Amino acid sequence: MSRRVAYLIFQSHRKGSYLHDGDISVGSGQLRAVGIENDIFEVVFDERDEEENERLLMELAERLSSGGYGLAVVSRIWDPDVIWALRRHLEANEGAVPKLVFMPRKSSGEDMGPYDFVNPGSTASVIELLARAPEPIDPARIPGLMFRNEQGQMVSSEAGECPSDGQIERYKLRPNFHRIRLNPDALTDHTTLVVYGNPGCPFRKTFDHVPGWTDVKLDPTITNTKGCSFCNINLAEDYAFVHDIAQHAVEQIQNIQNTVPDAELIILLDQDPFPYLPDLFSRLNAAGSPRVHLLIQARADLFLLRESAFEQALELARQGGHGCTPFLIGIENFHQPTLDFYNKGVTVEMNIRVLEYLRGVAERFEDVYDSNHVSPGFILWHPWVTFDSLRTNVRAIEEHGLHEFRSEVALSKIRLYPDIPFFWKAKQDGLMLEDYSGDGFDSATRYGYPEESPYRFKHAEAQVAYTLLASLCHTYEPIEELKLLDCILDWVESQSDSLEALDHLAMTNPKRLIEQFEDKYAATITSLRKENTASSRRRELDADTREHLQGLLEPLWPGNGPGPEGFALARVIGDENRVQLFFADPSEVARVRQNPVAAQFRILLEPRSSAPHFRQSSRWNVSYASSVESRAVRDAIDRISARIVARDPGIA
Repeated sequence: MSRRVAYLIFQSHRKGSYLHDGDISVGSGQLRAVGIENDIFEVVFDERDEEENERLLMELAERLSSGGYGLAVVSRIWDPDVIWALRRHLEANEGAVPKLVFMPRKSSGEDMGPYDFVNPGSTASVIELLARAPEPIDPARIPGLMFRNEQGQMVSSEAGECPSDGQIERYKLRPNFHRIRLNPDALTDHTTLVVYGNPGCPFRKTFDHVPGWTDVKLDPTITNTKGCSFCNINLAEDYAFVHDIAQHAVEQIQNIQNTVPDAELIILLDQDPFPYLPDLFSRLNAAGSPRVHLLIQARADLFLLRESAFEQALELARQGGHGCTPFLIGIENFHQPTLDFYNKGVTVEMNIRVLEYLRGVAERFEDVYDSNHVSPGFILWHPWVTFDSLRTNVRAIEEHGLHEFRSEVALSKIRLYPDIPFFWKAKQDGLMLEDYSGDGFDSATRYGYPEESPYRFKHAEAQVAYTLLASLCHTYEPIEELKLLDCILDWVESQSDSLEALDHLAMTNPKRLIEQFEDKYAATITSLRKENTASSRRRELDADTREHLQGLLEPLWPGNGPGPEGFALARVIGDENRVQLFFADPSEVARVRQNPVAAQFRILLEPRSSAPHFRQSSRWNVSYASSVESRAVRDAIDRISARIVARDPGIA
């Protein structure tokens, strides 16, 4: 009797994100094919609603406990504190706690703390061995597994190398696309249905001769050294053109249609699908296939090189009543020195021509091509970005309307992992950080990608500008980001004599930096806010409630440091109807500010009523929740709660 396996997918979706987790669907299908019962759970977090996120984790823990799952497998997470919180909920439930297994997407030294086992090869073979292992599991007997020894250290099994799944021909597999979604309404217009085309990328130009990369030492076994310098695909798999790939793709589509009711929006994973795309639609038409809308991806220059094949495919899609839209187009930048640094092998002129061409395609094939699915790849910010690059890109984005295709383009920032050269160059230049200093800086959290390595910008003016942009967008979202960035660039350039001091603030006290900027641009910020949608994205404290709380809590407030109890107030979330106060050890403030789930304890304030509570003032019911059971935490909760009650006028 094998253990039941649960794959856990955590999403933090933004518009234009197409994280599909196809490898999870593939692994789940592989396990089902060998008789291992398993399910895929999917949870979508909202970074601005920690209360709902906590509720979702509790529900997930309850489902795992009641469902009798022996293994819970995590593959992609932006912050290990999410898994720590899940573990606490699992341990609080009755019954056996499933073993937590991590299959890292990136070899970036991600936090292994919450997990019982690590499957570094991310193979279904290791999960199968764990599922079939006798009770109790002896991890030392599982080849390729990492586990905790008696000292709590993560060590590798001595049972041999990780069993390989072999050279997986994904286009021949039948993944499991069924997901148990805890909050399905949170995913709108998003698909996880994937078919596989040719593996790898046809662009494999080396960049060791490119200025900026000539002196960077790279290990080709763990880091990509070919193609685009920000991409890892040429490290992950070799490019190959598979014989009869069109038929393989059609069979995958038909499998989806047979197993997923009303399936229509499907991603075709292939860096250059154009040579066989017409044949694919011809075969779908000949088979009388139900409507399919294929989302394809490609380098920007391929749309010009393969124009004839692309338009032939669109015509055939039209004849069959199908759709076809490029969901990911590698534009990346409008600054030629930056494109060269990225080793893109394209020019700014090409990028502009592609955007103009696709606008024309959208008009001529409006019944086939859906512009709402288009999301050009773009990286505005990287560790060595210059003001010349920023200015050039802002002008070009506005002039050529890239922001019409993609949201949050002004915030687009490269994420650093050891499998791309940017990581090693930043490390070599001393730009890596232990943690980010403020809210909104971590793009992995924003979009739900694997935990990234924090870094600063080489140039002080870039550090100041990004700190302001990320912080203000996080605070005032939604806002006109490009126009805000333009204002920020103007202000930073006007402060050239004090850049060193501003850079110090950006790294140590971003709140004070923001105050300096807001002193001059408060009216501008207000005018750039999209007020009609702001309330749907966030819960805000009004000015009166904020002032009231500051009076109750003083000297505690975010940014003020620890209070007499020894804990700092890291973050405040809520409105006049419910307020959550997240407290942290002083050394953990930055982490808790970015992810309140990691708080040592939180105090909740709700309007006074007869509902259960810990203490009560004239205005509030005071209650609490803690992740750490200690005398210090309990004393802090008692003292802070008592202070709130004592300071609230007219206490009962």
